[in-house]
Amino acid sequence: MKVLTIGNSFSEVMTALLPPVAKSAGVEILVEDLSIGGCTMERHWGNIVREAEEPGYHYFEEGTYKAKLASKQWDFVTIQQASHESWRVASYRPYAKQLLDFIRKNAPSAEVLLQMTWTWRQDDSRYTWPQIQSEENMYNNLVASYETIAAELGLRVIPTGIAIETARNTQPNPYLPFNPADYTYPDLPDVSNSFNNAVWWNEDHTAIVGDPAHLNPRGDFLQACVWFGLLTGHPVAEITYQPEGVSAEDTAFLKATAQTVLDNYRQPR
Repeated sequence: MKVLTIGNSFSEVMTALLPPVAKSAGVEILVEDLSIGGCTMERHWGNIVREAEEPGYHYFEEGTYKAKLASKQWDFVTIQQASHESWRVASYRPYAKQLLDFIRKNAPSAEVLLQMTWTWRQDDSRYTWPQIQSEENMYNNLVASYETIAAELGLRVIPTGIAIETARNTQPNPYLPFNPADYTYPDLPDVSNSFNNAVWWNEDHTAIVGDPAHLNPRGDFLQACVWFGLLTGHPVAEITYQPEGVSAEDTAFLKATAQTVLDNYRQPR
């Protein structure tokens, strides 16, 4: 099975992680990517337009988007919105449709899938933006945006964002948000029950900072399980891969969560 992602940092990990996860279940999956950190659909489309207008120009070292799409007989090509625009449905238009038409023209055998991205942890400073306000508001809006676009374009959704939110709300040991004022250097809050990355002190030890947007190994594995189940149609229970640093009990919980979401999710198309 051959998969190409046209995305950003919220899909890059699948290039390295999905193949061994799938292999542990007896399935061979090749994943390649055209990803740019923080890249919106608009920016990807702008790159494609520039490549068409400027002969010899290509954004990626290996060649143009068109050449990459023609390089293999892809089974799936995934697209997604950048997380900072994911909650705003207007940001998908008209770029999702333009990307879809371009992919179908240059990789006609591939099914185009829309990966639903996820919300950031509660300590992300962007929740102070008046347009977003809270994790709950961002989640509701990003789910609605992805499903609206999927229905308009007739695409299936990879419901990663729903899986992350479901796991947050059902894990046996819930993550408890921290108050930075309760900590003095070098003490740090425990974010191990989070699905996002670590926290650390800034250089002058005046503030706790970190990466509350990208997934940690728990989140990455859950994402891979959702992708595996949707792309292959196989039960997630067939996966025998155990992520480094993740307990067997937690691995089983993440696999079960992925399967529950896949079983219950109603595709919008």
